[in-house]
Amino acid sequence: MNYSLSQLQAFVSTVESGSFKQAGMLLNKRPQVIAKLVGALEDSCNLSLFERKVRQLVITDEGKILFRLAKRIMQDAQQFDSQLTAFDQALPNEFKVAIDNSLVCQQVTECYLEVLNQIPTIELEVLSGETLQVLDWVNAGDADLGLVFSPLVEQSELAQIDVFHFSMVEVAAKQVVTQGCVLSEQEVAKLSQIVPKFIYQLGHQEVYVSSDRNIISNNAQESIAMMLAGTGWCRLPCYIVQPYLDSGDLNEFSLEGANRIIWHGSVIHNKNKELSMAGDIFLEKAMALQDRISQ
Repeated sequence: MNYSLSQLQAFVSTVESGSFKQAGMLLNKRPQVIAKLVGALEDSCNLSLFERKVRQLVITDEGKILFRLAKRIMQDAQQFDSQLTAFDQALPNEFKVAIDNSLVCQQVTECYLEVLNQIPTIELEVLSGETLQVLDWVNAGDADLGLVFSPLVEQSELAQIDVFHFSMVEVAAKQVVTQGCVLSEQEVAKLSQIVPKFIYQLGHQEVYVSSDRNIISNNAQESIAMMLAGTGWCRLPCYIVQPYLDSGDLNEFSLEGANRIIWHGSVIHNKNKELSMAGDIFLEKAMALQDRISQ
C-alpha cells in the first residue's frame, strides 16, 4: 500500500473535527485538498473510511479501527520530529536530578517537571534519598544535579548555590502539645523528638537535638506521618508543614528563649562540568521559589 503522512494527517483531522472544512482550517489547507487526500488514502487502502451524506461525514467501522492506528502513527511522527529538532538544537538527551528527602514537596517537584515541559524529548530521572546519599550521587556522576539542605553540608569538589531560604519550625502531634505553647528545656526533654538522620551523620546533634528520647527518620514525609499518628515532635521547614498547621492536624510550638532558625536549600553540581540547559532550567525555577516558600 502506498499512503503518506499527509493523507493520514488529513484523515485524523477530519475525524476529530467532523468535516473536511474544519480539518482544512486546522491544517491551513483548502477543504478540497483535504477531501482529495482522504480520497487518495481510501483508494490506497481499497476501503471507504467515511459515508458521504448531505452536509455530514459518518465514519465507517473500518474507518474507526484505522483512525486509532493512524492517530498513533501521527503521534510517533511528531515525537520523531521533536527528537530531530532536539538534535539540531543540541538539547540534552537526559537529566538526572537528586532531591534531598527532607526538602521533597510540590514546589520542588515543579522545578524538575519544568525541565520536562521545556524539553519534551528529554529522559528525566528523579532520585530521592538522604542528604549524604544525594551528595554521593552527584559526586559519583549518578546525578547531574542535586538539591540538599544547607549550610549543613559543604563539599569542596562540588559547586554549591543557595537557591532559597526558609524558616524551621517546631511542630508536634496534637496529642503532644497545644497550639502556640512555649516549652522549657526540661519540658521538651521529656518528649520524643523525631530527628533527621543526617543530623547525626554530620555531627550536628549537640545543636539540633533537644529531647532525651529520639526517633531517627530519613524522610520528612514519614516524620509528618508519625506526628499525624500521635507521636512526637520535629523541627521541619515551615513551607512543608504549613498545610498541616493551617488544617489543625499538627500544632506549632516554640522553645523558651530560642530564636527561629533559618536554613537554606542549595543546588549542588560537579565543579568541573557546566550545567546543561536542563540544569539551568531547574536552577532558575528553584531560585524563583523564594517568594513562594519564605515565611
